[in-house]
This record gives sequence, C-alpha cells and structure tokens, in this order.
Amino acid sequence: MSVEQTVDQIINQITDAFNGLDETSLNRFRDIMTPLVTVFGDSVRATCAVAGATVEAPKPKGPKKINNYTLFQQDWRAKNPDEKEDVFKKVAAAWKKVSKKQKAEWKSKADKINKEAEEAYIAEHGSLPPRGKRRTKPKSTNPFQQFVAEFREKNPSVGHREVFREAGKVWADMDEAARQPYVDKAEEVRKANQEAFDEELKAHPLPPNLQAKTKKPKKLRPATRSGYILFGSHWRAKLNKDGLKGQPAMVAIGAAWKKLSTAQQKKFNDQAETENAKLIEEFVAEHPDAEWTQSHQVEAPACL
Repeated sequence: MSVEQTVDQIINQITDAFNGLDETSLNRFRDIMTPLVTVFGDSVRATCAVAGATVEAPKPKGPKKINNYTLFQQDWRAKNPDEKEDVFKKVAAAWKKVSKKQKAEWKSKADKINKEAEEAYIAEHGSLPPRGKRRTKPKSTNPFQQFVAEFREKNPSVGHREVFREAGKVWADMDEAARQPYVDKAEEVRKANQEAFDEELKAHPLPPNLQAKTKKPKKLRPATRSGYILFGSHWRAKLNKDGLKGQPAMVAIGAAWKKLSTAQQKKFNDQAETENAKLIEEFVAEHPDAEWTQSHQVEAPACL
C-alpha cells in the first residue's frame, strides 16, 4: 500500500468519525501526514534491512464492496457539501423517500462497481480469496448422507425434522448390496472435495493461526485394565442387548459395582491383575526400547 493510500484511509476514517472538518482542514491534514508516514515507512524498512529481514506486503483481503445505500450516501454528501450536522440522520431520512425503482437503480450501479472491482482484483492477484470462514480440511461425507439427499428429493412431503428419522428406518433395513451405490457415491464426492480443497490451498494458503498443529505422537504403553473396567465390559454387552446404552449404561454399571462386596470386587481386581501381567510381558517383549518400558524398569523376558 502506498503512502498516499495510507493517508487517504486515515482521512476517510476521520471524515466518517467527525463531520465538522471542512475540505480545507482535511487537505492541510493530508499535507502534514504524508511526509510523516513516508519517514516512518523509510525508518521501518531501514531497521529491517539492518536486521536482515524484509517487510512483507500485507496479503490482500479481497476487493472492497459497496452497497446501494453507501453509494447513495456518497452521492448525497457530494450534492450537499454544506451539510455538517446530523449527516447520517439526514441521509437516512432522504433514503426513506427513495422509491423501490430508484433503490434498484442504485443497487444496479453498486453491482457494476463491485463487478469491476472483482475483475481488477482477479487481474492483479489471479483469483478471488475464499469467502466466509476458512476450512482447515475438505468437506466430509458418508454413504448415509448421500442416501438422505436422495431420500429428501424423492420424498419432498417429509418435513425437515422427520427426514433423517424416516430415512434412517429405510437405511437400517437395507443390506450391504443395496447400500453399495451410496458408498461409491460418497467416495466420489470425497475425492472431489479433496481436489477442490487442494486447489483452494494452492491459490490461498491457510494463515498460520489456522494451520494444523503437529500432534505429539502417543506414547506406547500396555493396554492394561482395572477390575472395574473388566466388570463394566462384562456387563455392558448385556445392558446394550437389553436396550440400555451410553451414559445410562455407565451409570447402571457404576451403581452395580458399588453394590458388590469387597470379596466380589477383589475377584475382578485379581483377574485384571493376572491379565495385566500377561499384557505387560507381551508389551515389553515387543517394545523393549519404549519409553514406558524404560521408565518402569521392566526387563524383557530372556530368550529360551
């Protein structure tokens, strides 16, 4: 951005905030600010040059858009330069008197300006930046979503809230062969979404704050279980079969565990301890250099 553009932006902000400044004062302010901004920019570049760095140009955010009301406001200000008080209220009152046809004409003018701004932006930068919130990964899909989309088209009378429930009933009765076309369709859509996402990243890389952070690899450790977990896994299958799942099932297991006597709990704890000893032995044999093995000072079994 040039010095002139920077100064003009500052002046525009001041003009919007304070309506009492006349053109002479603004021109005087422009004359004062321009050399100051120039000196500041030169000092920043000189400092970066000494440090061996470069000043990167700010990434373009896209062409600035204008709407019909803003365009009308600019025109009203140009035609009423002597109006300095309550400008926004007067513009709003004048806009209310504008007919729908005239508002449509102002919108047409604004659309034309916006289109020219987009064309100029594309000519300079190659393409428009992505709109809205940036995605950090491609859109996902699955076979059931593809089935629901088709179900919705074939059953327009089914309400939005009921469509997933009704489609789910049909989906549950479908065998693997009947579901296969939707599996294939989901894979096609997934590949298309990945290609579109890759193209978007090439044209407009994600800013640093949205880039995926490198996850620390999970530390290897033996998959040991406690007596309570062993008890829960024993009862969860039965509870699920009876229709009790998720949080209610976990609550029921916890309550049942508390009702066990110390001897009954010890039975599960002893069984877990025996199984864990075998799991640890197998883990150490397979991962003798693992951090868990080293920190617990477990020796691998000697070869026979």
